Amino acid sequence: MNKYLPQMKKMYTIDPGAWGSLDWVLVIGGTFATLLCLGAFVYWIVKLSVRMLKISAGTARLNDPPFWKRMGISLMLILLFMAGAVFLIFEQIYKTMQNAGWHG
Repeated sequence: MNKYLPQMKKMYTIDPGAWGSLDWVLVIGGTFATLLCLGAFVYWIVKLSVRMLKISAGTARLNDPPFWKRMGISLMLILLFMAGAVFLIFEQIYKTMQNAGWHG
């Protein structure tokens, strides 16, 4: 397996110059991702508001751990994407790969 590692590093490198010509795709993708995050956050707020209305009407319980776990996890994921933390994680992976010799 060790004799194939240098060949893999040459074949599967990421060309940073290719990203320069894809600026318009990244702008469109960023706009779409922003709108998607905003929609998900609005949906989360609506879902929480409906739940609070049901609790105040007496048709739902406040002590419902599965609901609160789902809402907490979904809020964390939405905030990770909104803050760009997911891209920071990908950047760290890319830098780690570069430090390990996976660059052209």
